[in-house]
Amino acid sequence: MYIVDTSTMPLQIIQITGALDDADLQKMEEGMRWSLATTTPYVCITLARYSDRPGSQQRKRIAEIAERGRVNKQCLAVAIVVANELVAGALTAIRWVSPSPRPEKSFTSAASALLWLKPFADNAGLVIADSARATAIRMDTAQPSANA
Repeated sequence: MYIVDTSTMPLQIIQITGALDDADLQKMEEGMRWSLATTTPYVCITLARYSDRPGSQQRKRIAEIAERGRVNKQCLAVAIVVANELVAGALTAIRWVSPSPRPEKSFTSAASALLWLKPFADNAGLVIADSARATAIRMDTAQPSANA
């Protein structure tokens, strides 16, 4: 499942749970189009703690979508919340080989990720509402249902 929540702007919340299907990849495409069209700066937290590893075709499509997003100047920083330090380390290694055009870091908790994003928001004069932070933490800690 792939969810993009922009109601919490200037904190964009992306949640990925389970396996991604074609409809999810379409939502990812739509989210990328939105991010390229927006004129408002924001920071992004991606909650991927409960995501499954995508298949090779999905990884290819995700990489294509991400490549188009490299020109996005409004996204100031991205924090990715993953299941454990091993996954965080793997993402860091990938960024050594293929650097992100914006600051990006992996975390094992939404709270830590939000603390890291705060200076990027503050430096741009953005105020992340307490309710937006609470939404991100709630979404990150909620176990996905078996039927989702």
